[in-house]
Amino acid sequence: MHDSVYSDEQAAIRHIGIMDIGSNSARYMIAKLFANRTFHMLDQGKETIRLGAGYDEEGSIPNQKVDELLSVIHRFKQLGSNYQRCEWIAVTTAAMRKAANSEHIVRRIYEETGITVQMISGDSEAYLDYVAVLSTVDVQDAVIMDMGGGSTEFIWMENRQFKESISLPVGALTIAEDYEVEDALAADTETYLRSMTRYWLRHVHWLKEAQELPLVAIGGTLRTLAKMDIDEREYGVDSLHHYEFMPEEVEGWHQRIKGMDLEEKQALPGLSKDRAAILTGSLTFIDECLLRFASSKVMVSAKGVREGVLFDMLRGEGIHIDHPLKFSIYHLQHRLGLNRKQADRVWQLTDALIHELKPVLGWEEEWKRIVYAAAQLHDIGVSVSHMERERHTFYMIRHAELYGLTPRQIALSALVATMDFKHKVPREWAAVEAILQPGDQVMAAKMGLLMRLALDLTRTYGCQVAEDMSCIVKDGEVVITLQGAAAHMPWRATEMYGLRAGFRRWLKRELKLS
Repeated sequence: MHDSVYSDEQAAIRHIGIMDIGSNSARYMIAKLFANRTFHMLDQGKETIRLGAGYDEEGSIPNQKVDELLSVIHRFKQLGSNYQRCEWIAVTTAAMRKAANSEHIVRRIYEETGITVQMISGDSEAYLDYVAVLSTVDVQDAVIMDMGGGSTEFIWMENRQFKESISLPVGALTIAEDYEVEDALAADTETYLRSMTRYWLRHVHWLKEAQELPLVAIGGTLRTLAKMDIDEREYGVDSLHHYEFMPEEVEGWHQRIKGMDLEEKQALPGLSKDRAAILTGSLTFIDECLLRFASSKVMVSAKGVREGVLFDMLRGEGIHIDHPLKFSIYHLQHRLGLNRKQADRVWQLTDALIHELKPVLGWEEEWKRIVYAAAQLHDIGVSVSHMERERHTFYMIRHAELYGLTPRQIALSALVATMDFKHKVPREWAAVEAILQPGDQVMAAKMGLLMRLALDLTRTYGCQVAEDMSCIVKDGEVVITLQGAAAHMPWRATEMYGLRAGFRRWLKRELKLS
């Protein structure tokens, strides 16, 4: 019987491997898909090949580069063989679109590896970028820019709908080939490159209509800049996804880097030697784009074409991601077997408390997403061990892939979820302190206090929904009133009673139960 159940579960699992063969690098990822429409990312990686650099006199990719690409594809496919029923989807973009021998290369890949490579258009690439951002970034209106090695796609998203797009035949490698950008950038070279950027942007006929929006940046240039910024600020952040810059911060980095020679750039923390040779040119292009679009901020997306392929496939199966954060939390809860009903109760009660206490909280709207994630994942540490569950919870939330939250917001969710009932600041605070803003510690303490109260209301008093409890603020007190059987439960022996000191410290109010 157990063998039969195991076989049924295995049959319901499939693995999807996705390759993105770009102008600068070839990337892969492998995901496990379950019958209940959830999935789990298992593996990913890349190899720098630079197919888009060094076409021969006939406009073909040289055989040596093709042989290198085949070797990489063989290795990627071998990695997929470690997983049961791994199906491969492979796409290729600008480098192959431009190559005179692209059809020959695609045919050779199929003959030697059995993998069919789809050569997608610039419009299709833009659409996949849009799907990746739509599914993993919490933004309503934005300009999405995917700067690859051989092309740059711009997408205008309005109210989370695909509005316009264009693919321009310029990228990090083409700029590096056409301009002297390996060492210090000469003033006349910068002037000419900026003027050419303005020329290319004239093709974006909707540019003036998409002004003052966030720029969501896909591609190696801004990912690299995020790595460098994180290393320099010692933020202790692993994920680059949803990392944010102000345009003037990008300009500041450009001013610093453009005067450096190659050796100086290669010595910068977070900047790989391969990227150092081409970074100055692509960063100049992006800096000018930020000026032309008058971008309000820059949001780095670590998700691009590969993720777009996966999410587009899921959309074809009826899975549309309208709320990235809820979607990613649901997957975590399912994969780790967390108690979703309990998590929903904790969130509902926490949300009700926040609503009543907003006047004394100093509330900002972003905290709703932060606390929602904390409440939904408050018990995630139990999946490791019930011993030191809060320590495990902090680590797991901090390193979770929570779509729609910035690295700072993820760190705050971890802090809110792990404030102990005595309301001491967790010892893990030091690990994330550098990335936080003034006032974050106080607000995290307040939110953690309310979530602890909601936890005790569900565990001790059995509150199922917000209607089981009412909360009012009056005369320097926060008065909790319970309904039904819970009203007769003892108070002094509960954790809730121990939260009184926290209310005095952080909310300057007495906590009372009536």
